[in-house]
Amino acid sequence: MSTLTDTQIDYIAERVFHIISGKKSSAVLSPTNGSAAHLLVGQGIFNTIDEAVRATTIAQKQLDSMTLRKRDEMIASIRAMMLEHADELASDAAAETGLGRVEDKVAKNKLVSEKTPGTEDLYPTARTGDHGLSLFEPAPYGVISAITPITN
Repeated sequence: MSTLTDTQIDYIAERVFHIISGKKSSAVLSPTNGSAAHLLVGQGIFNTIDEAVRATTIAQKQLDSMTLRKRDEMIASIRAMMLEHADELASDAAAETGLGRVEDKVAKNKLVSEKTPGTEDLYPTARTGDHGLSLFEPAPYGVISAITPITN
């Protein structure tokens, strides 16, 4: 099982911030082998959706091998980074798109940072009924990709 150090978790959170803020720096996972490589190209990270899906599939498998506690730590670190940079991200989004009000985007950034569910949605639950007991244990089933227009 793969375990991450606090430094690695902080690095991941910093990478997420750089990616969503459009700052061009650092390395990201290679879509072919999971190793660090400089892949930042133009406005995106990958040249094609297929490259993005391959890299995401590698990352999802690595994430799946981690404990819930480690995933909680990663989510907490990402949330802290998002909250710390909510104003900057909102300003960048408004400047890039020319849409929306910065103060509304700040509120949106804070809302998703604080209210988007994390691993608490992954705990097993049980249900009883006329035909016995059923155990529901969420498990990942793969990567889903979509390209959608966004302003934030």
